[in-house]
Amino acid sequence: QNHIKDAYEKLSQSIRLFYSNRLELEKEIITSDLLPLLGHFNNHEKSLVEESLRLSDMIEFAKHIEKDNKFEQIITEFSKIVRKEKI
Repeated sequence: QNHIKDAYEKLSQSIRLFYSNRLELEKEIITSDLLPLLGHFNNHEKSLVEESLRLSDMIEFAKHIEKDNKFEQIITEFSKIVRKEKI
């Protein structure tokens, strides 16, 4: 269970860092500060970020147990976003 928690912690940190850079912020920010800044992104991307960060936070703080392998789905979706950003 700890490896799952650690994986979601790294995922959350990666997402926050990616969007901090994408928004040209000077630092990595926490989930509650990041979400309001996503207004100009498309709805799918905003929903993905919000759902992923909230799930990660719940798993990190032992308020949720990962059951349906959402981790791989999240990684797949964010990989598409990152690849598109690099083009």
